[in-house]
Amino acid sequence: MKFFDRAHELGLNGVAITDHEALSSFIKAELYLNEKREEDPTWKNLKFIRGNEIYLVRNGLGKDNYVRGVDRFFHFVLLAKDYTGYLQLCELSSRAWKRSYKHFQVRRPTYYQDIIDVIGANPGHIIGSTACIGGQIGNKFLQVLDGAISIDEAMTYNRAWIERMQEILGVGNVF
Repeated sequence: MKFFDRAHELGLNGVAITDHEALSSFIKAELYLNEKREEDPTWKNLKFIRGNEIYLVRNGLGKDNYVRGVDRFFHFVLLAKDYTGYLQLCELSSRAWKRSYKHFQVRRPTYYQDIIDVIGANPGHIIGSTACIGGQIGNKFLQVLDGAISIDEAMTYNRAWIERMQEILGVGNVF
């Protein structure tokens, strides 16, 4: 896997894989890294961080109650800090896949309640990142650019959202 080869060549300490609502790439990555670590001891220094870019949505959102132009599938990156975090990623992904549906494209929603139930019950094992422009934070700034809300409204909303995520994931685990 060229991704890992290049990371090793550059002397990186770690790399993360964060597919969109999938964990399946971990298997191939683990097999590849295990093989490389057996061949060359310098590969033992390369840490593999398992992650998932989930689609965070309102509780209960599904095919039958999706409102086009209103409901959003906000991107939110989750990184496992340890094995417990990895198991939390697995639980969140399983829940999302069980409620998959197709509406123009396949949707695999993670509810806010899932985050509360799975991570909030045992915080400190997952790091959350606000992700790309498709995330909650980026979306608010797009609304500012579109003239839909003021920068102060966006900042107030974003601060509250980050504080709420810190309550769930643990202080120091949201970026």
